[in-house]
Amino acid sequence: MLLVTLLLAGQTLNLGADAMRTGQDRYLGAELGVESGSPVTVPAATRTHGIVRLRYIERALIPGPGGIDLDLNTDTATLSYFHPGLFGERSWSQTYLRAQGFAANLLTDHARAGVQVPGRGFGAGYLLGGTHLGATLVRTDLARVYVAGQLEARQWFHFAMPTTSPGLVLPPANQALEPTLFATVDGVDWQTPLRRPHGVRTWAQVGGIARLGARNWGQLNGNDDKRNHIGPWGARAEAGIQGGAVAPQFVFVRPVVEVGLRGGLSQGLDDRDRFRVGGDNPWVIPLAGAGWAEFLVDDYAWGQACAGLLVFDRVGLDLGGEVAMINDPYRRGDLTDVRTFSGAFFRVVARPIDAVVVTLRVAQSLSLPRTGVDPYGLAGTKGYLNLEWRALPWPWW
Repeated sequence: MLLVTLLLAGQTLNLGADAMRTGQDRYLGAELGVESGSPVTVPAATRTHGIVRLRYIERALIPGPGGIDLDLNTDTATLSYFHPGLFGERSWSQTYLRAQGFAANLLTDHARAGVQVPGRGFGAGYLLGGTHLGATLVRTDLARVYVAGQLEARQWFHFAMPTTSPGLVLPPANQALEPTLFATVDGVDWQTPLRRPHGVRTWAQVGGIARLGARNWGQLNGNDDKRNHIGPWGARAEAGIQGGAVAPQFVFVRPVVEVGLRGGLSQGLDDRDRFRVGGDNPWVIPLAGAGWAEFLVDDYAWGQACAGLLVFDRVGLDLGGEVAMINDPYRRGDLTDVRTFSGAFFRVVARPIDAVVVTLRVAQSLSLPRTGVDPYGLAGTKGYLNLEWRALPWPWW
């Protein structure tokens, strides 16, 4: 969903009124990221995955206050037109087209108890058109209140990969209409060149899914996984709170802390629509040591806390932990089976020059299910490395 992506998946760009007021005409950024588990653990849920991203925003060549945003992210391309102030001074509107080629919700992978089941993996993608309309209702020195509505129309497509079992029943190439409502109360002041949060931000969203041509899928050689019985309707809701504190600098270091809580509930979803939990990157609900989107869940509760030091305000060193309560973690089709898992991580974020940000996160699972060959006890060890180059930075970066 667009707003949560902007708020939570990297916090790399401000497309709001604050940036518009500075008169910045364009942005150009490139990003490379890779996440992998231990190479000595076979078989493993923590396959190596990565992103290659190029994003370009142009305002100078677009008449009026609007702009074009082109985002090429691995197998996903998004082209959007945004227009601040179209329906009032504090309004924000955006219309976009998106296409994903093969890895929607990372359905190419299928992990059970820490082991990949290649026969159940398949390619999934979609074509999507959407519109987003929001407004800042309140803006003070303490907080900003933003509400929005969004409507997306999606056409799914799926295909077998070389490793897909011939007996797997793939999802239907159905259509879906997905309305969503959002609300955000943002009281965070992003401080230092590393942009660490000082203050509290809360958000919530509720959405529905209306499907045309839906049918059950996921049977493998007649064995039903009991996870993908869907009808014409689905619904989901999420809410979260994020907070942090940045202390005054002492000599060349300053202490920082961050905490976050979020949760989600849903009804009538299949694996294409479920919440992605697991991984050490900003494109999922992170769970230290878990594979990238290892768990596709209907309901979850999640928490994160970390503390660290900023060195010369250019290098951040953090030690933290995450805990997640999720349903059906073993993909047995028992959607009432709820388990809790946890992990710890060490993170380094460095910004040696304004245009470059490097992130390294090393994580260790403390309780994840693992049944593969693991002679060195490293099945829950993960690493994520990300390099971002902002050739034409946005003003607040």
